[in-house]
Amino acid sequence: MGSAALPGGCSAAPLQRCYRRWDSSVLPSMPGRPACTQRSEQRLRRQIGRLKELRAADVEEISQLKADVEALVGTLHQATVENQLLHQQLAERTAVLRPLPSQPPCYAL
Repeated sequence: MGSAALPGGCSAAPLQRCYRRWDSSVLPSMPGRPACTQRSEQRLRRQIGRLKELRAADVEEISQLKADVEALVGTLHQATVENQLLHQQLAERTAVLRPLPSQPPCYAL
C-alpha cells in the first residue's frame, strides 16, 4: 500500500516523520518542508490571529456585560425594597396613595 495523498500532491509520509511533535519553534527551521504544509501553516496562523482578536473582543464584551448585570441587580434590589415599603405602608394604612394618571392605550399603526 502507498502512502496517503494530501491536497497539493504532498504525501503524508514526510508529514508523519517531520511533525511528530508540533512545535512552532522547530517548524520554521526545518529545511525541505513541503509547500502545502507551509501554506497550511500560514493559513492556520492567520486563523489563530483572527481567533485571538475575536477572543479579546469577547473578553471586553463579557466585562461590559458583567458591569451591566451589576447595575441591573442594584436597580432591581432598589425597586424590590421600595415595593416592600409601599406594601408595608399600605398594610398599616399610613401611606398616602395617589393613583397615577391613566393614559389612553397607544396603538401603533
